[in-house]
Amino acid sequence: MIAFNDGVMIDNNGCLRVVERDGQSYVVGEGNCLPVSGEEAGMLLIRSIETRTVYMNMKVFKSPGSRNRAGGAVAAILRERELAAVECAAAGQTHD
Repeated sequence: MIAFNDGVMIDNNGCLRVVERDGQSYVVGEGNCLPVSGEEAGMLLIRSIETRTVYMNMKVFKSPGSRNRAGGAVAAILRERELAAVECAAAGQTHD
């Protein structure tokens, strides 16, 4: 259980899920409590955690050598984010 200074309590046990408390969204579960910009961003983060993509991204960006060994992975990730941002803008939504 995570207890914030303002008295908000969030249970971070169990499976990964998105919860909202006092206008802030979090990905919680498996001992984690990660703030996110909203439910959609939370679901994307959960998908990244479950597919281990988030961990690969962390390694890719860790050092210049890792980035070089990853080849086009970084460029592909950035292209994917840019496309998502363009799609969100076309739909009148924001993308983080």
